[in-house]
Formats: sequence, C-alpha cells, structure tokens
Amino acid sequence: MKFLAIAKLQAPREQLAQYMPKEPAATLKLYVDGILEQFWFAENVGPVFLLSVESAEAARVALATLPLTAANLVVYDLLPLGPLVPLGKLIPAA
Repeated sequence: MKFLAIAKLQAPREQLAQYMPKEPAATLKLYVDGILEQFWFAENVGPVFLLSVESAEAARVALATLPLTAANLVVYDLLPLGPLVPLGKLIPAA
C-alpha cells in the first residue's frame, strides 16, 4: 500500500536544530529499508514522503523512528494512494 506523508510542524523551527543532525540518517534508513520510496521538500510545509507499507499503522510506526517525529516536533498527515480507478472507463469493452 502507498501513502503520501505530509509533514506538519508542531514547534518553532528553532527547536528543530538539536534533532536535525540525526534526521538525515534516520530518513535514509527508511529509504534503504524499502519503506520510503521517494521524498521531497515542499516550501512552507517541509518533507513529503511516499511510503510503501502494509497499513496506515505501519506508516505511523516507520515515521515514529524519525527524530523530529519521536520528539513530537513534526507530525505527518497520511494520505492513502491507490490506482486511478476511473481510468478503467476509458478501456473499451471486449
């Protein structure tokens, strides 16, 4: 299952500094483990991740390993993704 995880900052940016040195390594571990497929940065939002996991709970558990999330400085909105089913209407009947 795929989820789009969109960051929401829960604290002033100044509070993030002490956790930032460990955040990239934790993020890369999720990538190497095959959980985090792609990642981006959205201006005025923060990180946006495409996760490949079994469930929303598995996504939450994976994201909780990130230092900023573990410190409750960032939370993620999870958006489940799936096939664009209406495209099936474009396939001619056999």
